Amino acid sequence: MNPKVSIIIVSWNAAAVLRDCLMSIREAAKQLSLEILVIDNSSSDGSAEIVRQKFPEATLLAKTENLGFARAVNTRFAASHGEYVFLLNPDATLNPDTLPTLLHYLETHLDVGIVGPRIMNADCSAQISTNRFPTFADQAIILT
Repeated sequence: MNPKVSIIIVSWNAAAVLRDCLMSIREAAKQLSLEILVIDNSSSDGSAEIVRQKFPEATLLAKTENLGFARAVNTRFAASHGEYVFLLNPDATLNPDTLPTLLHYLETHLDVGIVGPRIMNADCSAQISTNRFPTFADQAIILT
């Protein structure tokens, strides 16, 4: 049976934070059927070894070259089996209710095709992650 959610993480020299990220996913996995797909973009800090040794539930693709973020995501997206795909940066951690909340929203609002969680700073203040669509005036101001 396919997992409900495929979580894709692109890592590059993120060993210091990747462990916490994967631990938070492990907690979330207690509630949902998850697939964890990690692509390591040729890290030199032992990131791939941490995934191999400490997180056998994750599928690791360790590259010998840095594919960049978008190409790495596309590589893992093509290999994913989940009904939903969740992109997660290696320096982020999940609250245990994040994925169930997002899934509930998607499954009760069939006209919605993409959702994102509220992003919080370490001090629990909201991190601004959105902006309005740029206008000609906005761009003209930037260029001056």
